[in-house]
Amino acid sequence: MRIPGKRWTTRLSGRIGFWAAIGTMLSAALFLAACAFFTTGVSTPSLIGSAGKASAVSEIPSGFIVVDISHSLAQETVDPGTVALGIGPIPEGPSLFEKELVLEDPAAVEEKPAEEVVAEEEPEEEIRVWTDYYVKPGETLSDISTSFGVPVKLIQEANGIANPHRISEGQELLIPVDENAVAAVREEIARRSKADAASRVVDAPLEVKQYTVKEGDSLWSIANSFNLDINTLFGCNNMKDPNYLRVGTSLRIPNQDGIFYKVAKGDTLAEIAKKHGTQTEQIVKANGMDPGSLKEGKEIFLPGAKPVTTVFALIGSSSGKSSQQFSKTFEWPLSGRINSGYGWRRHPLTKRRDFHTGIDIKGSTGRIIRASKAGRVAYAGWMGGYGRVVVIDHGRGYTTLYAHCSSLMVKQGQRVSTGQPVGKVGSSGQATGPHLHFEVRLNNKAINPLQVLK
Repeated sequence: MRIPGKRWTTRLSGRIGFWAAIGTMLSAALFLAACAFFTTGVSTPSLIGSAGKASAVSEIPSGFIVVDISHSLAQETVDPGTVALGIGPIPEGPSLFEKELVLEDPAAVEEKPAEEVVAEEEPEEEIRVWTDYYVKPGETLSDISTSFGVPVKLIQEANGIANPHRISEGQELLIPVDENAVAAVREEIARRSKADAASRVVDAPLEVKQYTVKEGDSLWSIANSFNLDINTLFGCNNMKDPNYLRVGTSLRIPNQDGIFYKVAKGDTLAEIAKKHGTQTEQIVKANGMDPGSLKEGKEIFLPGAKPVTTVFALIGSSSGKSSQQFSKTFEWPLSGRINSGYGWRRHPLTKRRDFHTGIDIKGSTGRIIRASKAGRVAYAGWMGGYGRVVVIDHGRGYTTLYAHCSSLMVKQGQRVSTGQPVGKVGSSGQATGPHLHFEVRLNNKAINPLQVLK
């Protein structure tokens, strides 16, 4: 039996329950939103449709609830730099309200004048109109002319050579690119001559002391003690084996770098100075001599010179090729580009003509330097312009030198094997930057390392 109105009552109850649930959900949402804003300190939000706001948001579709917090964005808390936005803690760093953060319209940024832009560009490298060249053993001016494709007369005129048949080994020449470069070459030669003269100035006349070798001495440690180039000791003393000095041996120690030279028949001061990269005036001043008193067999001191003649006698012949065959049994101590080779050059620091007795291998500071061959460490320590140095005696008259190290990894007297770390690349001593200066010597005479390196 049906009860009238029961169906209608059931439907009405369902609808009331539905809307009640909806209302409860909306109320809960509004309550939670209000609590959130209250917690963050933002004033009670204004709802769309409230008086005074409808016109400002009339374009917003109905049915959306929008919270207006525009009036709170500029509010700062007591702690400077922290803004109450109602979105949790502000991360560290510049905020929208700090002066450091500036947003600019790219179109509004004033462009620099063209003159300023040009001024900031790096200057162009100077274009040289000549090539530096040093005469090799046995070469003639005709050979050099053929190599560069420049007439002999042009080279002769640019370098002021009176007799084209009289050029010497190691002589510095500037080879002009064409006839238009002759004037520039002559100006450069005059400038270099003045620089050479200034760099060779001797503050005191030559003084020579006698030093008696003591127990534990080496030629390398003695050079360091007197602040002399190792080549000075080689050039001032006749030694068969510099790595095994006998206790009691007497050595000549000059008060400045240079070598002693015995005048040969037909020598002139100008020729001697040119051959050894020094100046006539400095030879006269150091020796306190009369320029006209030069006699065959007389021993004179050449300030700043190195024992180049013995080097060429060992490695060169009239053909310009090596007169002695070397076995390539030495390993490279460091892989890298050769910045400066063996032979005559312009010293990077003094800018004077100088004989480079080794090769400079480029390397970054801290790179490992390895023993080129097995042997015994003859010296490990500081040595004047060489900086921190390792010298290894390999027997049979061969020694290798590793200079300008940042740190040393071996000690004097220690035995080392081929490839063993002996030091790290650096720029100690007189160096323009980090690199390895590597020398190979045979019976105290420097030879080109490329002749024995594999």
